[in-house]
Amino acid sequence: MRCCGCCCRCCKCICCEKVNEELPNNETLDNKFKYEYNYVGFNVKTGYSGHNIVTSEFIVTGFSVTSGQDPDGNISIGKSVGYILPEKRFNFILGRKDDRKNTTWLVENKYPLNDNYPSAPNEKSTNFGANFAVAGTLKLKLQNGEELVLSDFVFYQYYQMFHNYWGITSKQSRTELKGLIYSGFFIKGTLNGTPCEVKVEKDYDRKNFTITKIYYI
Repeated sequence: MRCCGCCCRCCKCICCEKVNEELPNNETLDNKFKYEYNYVGFNVKTGYSGHNIVTSEFIVTGFSVTSGQDPDGNISIGKSVGYILPEKRFNFILGRKDDRKNTTWLVENKYPLNDNYPSAPNEKSTNFGANFAVAGTLKLKLQNGEELVLSDFVFYQYYQMFHNYWGITSKQSRTELKGLIYSGFFIKGTLNGTPCEVKVEKDYDRKNFTITKIYYI
């Protein structure tokens, strides 16, 4: 849908507003920056009620954000990204504009990119950019009083086929595939200080992640 030509600089028509809604990755008719609420779901469902999340925090240890997409410095080392408990999701308040440098940052810092969906960023090609990538320490306090900690954990967002999708990775991860189909990540961490490994599965919509198993190692 394009502008009907009824507007000028001092007013806006419904057509223009509709165009801005449809344009991807923070591009608007006047090309102005705006912050977005970037929600990504993260939950624990192991079948044991004691593993329900009570509180969670994600403390930033490193990041790569496209230039100009965080003028207020919402993401910086040492800051904690907000976790919304009822919906069990994090909110990364950033602009959206993909850049190959964000993918290169992941590869150079040795974060495995194992998402096998077409056009997703991967280690073999950095031609596909990401909107941003944020590394940190993920701390989950569980209902039974235990604390699950995953270090060197990364959330990243990329643009594909008119939608923004999420990926996760860790320096302490391995991938499980069933044939050519992505099944899940196994990531090493600690549970109350004891080494463990968790299985993290991704929903079909690539916007929600769930820990389905916790193993002591």
